[in-house]
Amino acid sequence: MISEQFTVPSKAGVLISVDKSGSGPALLLVHGAMVDGSIWASVQPSLSRHFTAYILNRRGRSGSGDAACYFLSDEVDDLVAVIRTVGRPVTLVAHSYGAVVTLAALDQLADVIRLILYEPPVFKKPRTGDPGKIFEDLKRAIEAGDREQTASIFLRDQVGAPPHVVAVSIVSPEMGQGS
Repeated sequence: MISEQFTVPSKAGVLISVDKSGSGPALLLVHGAMVDGSIWASVQPSLSRHFTAYILNRRGRSGSGDAACYFLSDEVDDLVAVIRTVGRPVTLVAHSYGAVVTLAALDQLADVIRLILYEPPVFKKPRTGDPGKIFEDLKRAIEAGDREQTASIFLRDQVGAPPHVVAVSIVSPEMGQGS
């Protein structure tokens, strides 16, 4: 169903892959962590009948470039660059971590006319455990470059995901492509 694929250079030079389909008002879909833009595949045909659907593949996934480090500010720059490339008012739908990126970009989203945030993982406090310990555990896992452990700690201790969800998420093929 994809009619066009293109890349957008981010401020840091990482190429961000975008899939475009359909016609009509612009609709930009941003996926969350541990998945790629293919998460939108089941709804893309229906959306493309009414919108020009743009599916952003976050850095490290499905044709997008990668980086040695991931910072929220870089992903904000990626999102802003894609919106500027679309070049017209857009409705933005963002899921999970994609919603966090969108929230961080709010002051730079002049061309966004509607915003739909689905399941942003934003909590007042962690679902389980001591926030200081969770932070230190995450910091150690990140510094060690252990993506699987980082994801496990976040899902288990911060989000409160059950063990079977953590296990399935960690063996996802996308885990080797960035988080």
